[in-house]
Amino acid sequence: MRHHGQRAVKRFIAVAELINVQTQRDFMVPAAKVVTVHNGVDTEHFRHRPDERAALRHELLGIDDDRLVIAQAAFLDARKRQAMLIEAMPTVLLADPRTHLALAGGGDDEPMLRELITSLGLGDNVSLLTGDNDIAALYAASDVATLVSTHEGLPGSAIEALACGLPLLIAPNGGSVEVIEHEVSGLFLHDETVAGTAAALTRLVTDAGLRERLAVAGLERVRERFDIRVTARRTADVHESVLAAG
Repeated sequence: MRHHGQRAVKRFIAVAELINVQTQRDFMVPAAKVVTVHNGVDTEHFRHRPDERAALRHELLGIDDDRLVIAQAAFLDARKRQAMLIEAMPTVLLADPRTHLALAGGGDDEPMLRELITSLGLGDNVSLLTGDNDIAALYAASDVATLVSTHEGLPGSAIEALACGLPLLIAPNGGSVEVIEHEVSGLFLHDETVAGTAAALTRLVTDAGLRERLAVAGLERVRERFDIRVTARRTADVHESVLAAG
C-alpha cells in the first residue's frame, strides 16, 4: 500500500483506534486520511434473552439453572489463555461452588486443555465446547463473559457478549481497551496471572450487584458505539464526505 496507489485513496477506515495508529505508522498515511469506525454487532441476533437461560443451560451445558456460568468464546490456543482460566477455577469454586466455566472454540490446544481439566478434577465444572457453536445461545446461557487474550485487534466476541447483557472481564491488550470503560461497563484484567484471574472472577461471581451494574452499562455502550446500524451509518458518512469533497 505504501508504494502502490496510496495517493489515490481518499480515506482509510480502521476498525479500531489501535489499527488507526498502526496504519499511520506502518504505512506512513497522514492522520487526516484515517478514520476509525468500529466493527458493528447485530444486536437483533446477539441480545439479552433471560427467559431462555434455563433451557439453554440444560441444552448446551447439561447443567441446572442454579449454576453461575462464565463463558469465553475464542480459538483454543495459547494466545487466548484458556489454560489460565481453567487453572483459576479451583480458587473461584472455593468462593462459589456453583460456578461453571464454558469454553467455546476449536484449535490445537484442545487435547492439552482436556487433560488439564481432568488433572484438576474439574470435569463437572468446566465444559469445553468444540465444533460449530451457537455463540449467541451460549452467551444467553451465561452470567459472565471473559476474554483474556494476550492480544486482540477489536475483539468481536467481547462486543457480542456485551450485547447479550453479560458483564465482561477482558485483558486490556491491543484493541480490547476500546471495548469497555474499566469499572463502568466492564472490568479490565490488570493482573494477568492465574491468581489475578481468580481474584477478578471471584469478585464477579460473588457480587450480583456488580454484575448487574456492569451488564447494564455494557449493553448501553454497545447500543451507542457498536450496534451495526450505528457503525453502518458512520461508514456511510465517511463515503459521503469523500464524495462531497470531490
